[in-house]
Amino acid sequence: MKVKSMFRKMNQQNLFFCLAFIALICIFNLIFSRFSKNSLLNLINVLPGFLDFCLIGLLSRNYASFKLSIQNGISRKRFWHSKTVLIISSAFFANLFGFIITMMFYLFDKSKLNSFYIDNYFHFFNSYIINFIFMFITGFCMMLFLLLLFNTWGSLMSLFNHIVKIIIYLILFSLMISFFIGITHEGFYEYFVNLMDNMHVESIFKFLSGFNTIDIDKRHLLSNANPINAISTLFVSSLILGCINYQVTKFQQVNR
Repeated sequence: MKVKSMFRKMNQQNLFFCLAFIALICIFNLIFSRFSKNSLLNLINVLPGFLDFCLIGLLSRNYASFKLSIQNGISRKRFWHSKTVLIISSAFFANLFGFIITMMFYLFDKSKLNSFYIDNYFHFFNSYIINFIFMFITGFCMMLFLLLLFNTWGSLMSLFNHIVKIIIYLILFSLMISFFIGITHEGFYEYFVNLMDNMHVESIFKFLSGFNTIDIDKRHLLSNANPINAISTLFVSSLILGCINYQVTKFQQVNR
């Protein structure tokens, strides 16, 4: 009961922060933009993205909940299990919210429709019902993967002190800047392209994402890549992240 009570409270806190964040976005939109049907539709269209961003930020910071669990005698295994349930439920409800918004625009105003799935996977199946079912499943798997990825990263970073964290982020930032500067030079760009070709990165990406089934003849207005490939990739990646997350949780310690 102690575990359920703690994570129920965490879920309520996350819900409160998400609603407050969305309300703040809506207030700023009303203050700084002229109210119209078009601006309202644009605001509704971006709300799922803001909700996803908020949840990713909240669930990537789990040291406080870990510390509270340890102080209350909750084992690392039970903490990881409850945290995983929280991540899965958050991914489900965030995806449900986004799915409802997408369906609303699909049915009433396709000019404002913004859906990666519909743009790339929607014509793979010959049934609209099956397409919508797989759209929901793909969105859930994507959100689950992102939440697990950032939660695992946050858990990993909690193993280090502030100085080491700063050094790690500076190194990553420097490598990213160096890469983008290097890619602008023709010699480095050609080397990078040849390296990717030799590693067959494009073929691997097409297989993992399902884009290898795109209709080359363009008989449809939209692409019809295979969503099963993407779902399988995201599901397996989430399982791997879950295992890594569990191993990292076993090494977490409460800072003195």
